[in-house]
Amino acid sequence: MSEEPEKTGGVTRERAESAPAIQPAVFRDEDGNRYTVIAYRPYPFLGITDYALDDGTAVKCIDEHNFEIEPTGRRITRSDG
Repeated sequence: MSEEPEKTGGVTRERAESAPAIQPAVFRDEDGNRYTVIAYRPYPFLGITDYALDDGTAVKCIDEHNFEIEPTGRRITRSDG
C-alpha cells in the first residue's frame, strides 16, 4: 500500500519544495516568532502564485506585508530580518 504525501494545511510538502520558488521573505507573529514565507508557482504557465511556510504549511496573502497561516489563523507581518 502506498503512503500518501505529507500535507500541511492543504499543501503537500513535496509540492511546495519542488515548485519554482520566487522569493523567500521573513515574517514575524505578534509574539516575535520568526517564519519564512516562500512564494512559488505550482503551475508557472498559469502565472498563479501560491504561498507556504518553509515547512510546507499553507499561508494566505492578505496584503504585501501581512499573511495568515491557514491552519491556525495566526497573522504574520513582514520583517526586515
